[in-house]
Amino acid sequence: MKLFLKLIVILSNLTLKEDIITYFWDTWFIIWDITKSISSRQDKMDKTSLGYELRKTPEKGEGIFATKYFCKGSLVMEGKVLKEMPHNTSHTTQVGVNRWILREELAQKVNHSCDPNVGYRDNSVGGMDYFAFKDIHPGDEIVGDYAMGNYKVDHMPPCKCSALQCRGVITGWKDLPQDIKTLYKGYHAQYLLEIDGDAGN
Repeated sequence: MKLFLKLIVILSNLTLKEDIITYFWDTWFIIWDITKSISSRQDKMDKTSLGYELRKTPEKGEGIFATKYFCKGSLVMEGKVLKEMPHNTSHTTQVGVNRWILREELAQKVNHSCDPNVGYRDNSVGGMDYFAFKDIHPGDEIVGDYAMGNYKVDHMPPCKCSALQCRGVITGWKDLPQDIKTLYKGYHAQYLLEIDGDAGN
């Protein structure tokens, strides 16, 4: 509102003798300030409404961090499908026995941890949503175990999650011990159980 009042003052004081270039120059800066102010408020609103934001991490490059509280079992992030992929890569999420996808937006930036605070659930658009596997507080990094979605993990460097139960390497579902599979019940891709069932026959 103050910026608009400033513009009105300039217009009211404008005379024919004033330099018209100076007028337009001042007007441009006012409009620029208004735009920045609106953009800043919108960014704050977006971060608040989403509940997470992208930040730099010391060891892993970028990561997703919570900006609000998520209770266990609540939806944290939708996993919309950006593109179907013909095979597994370091950036894909496996969503079927022979199906891999790239996910849209910040879902692609969630880092791995052997002590995850989010898990995977199939959604209606053929992707995987992130649900809180445990309570998540503002400032916590949002991390998932890639084994919750991928049956087999290739193309990955050694694990840097630093969790007490870190496995040392980023593994897929097929390499998880049964007790961890049981722990992840309700927070992993459903096709994994189909493969496990076929392997047991």
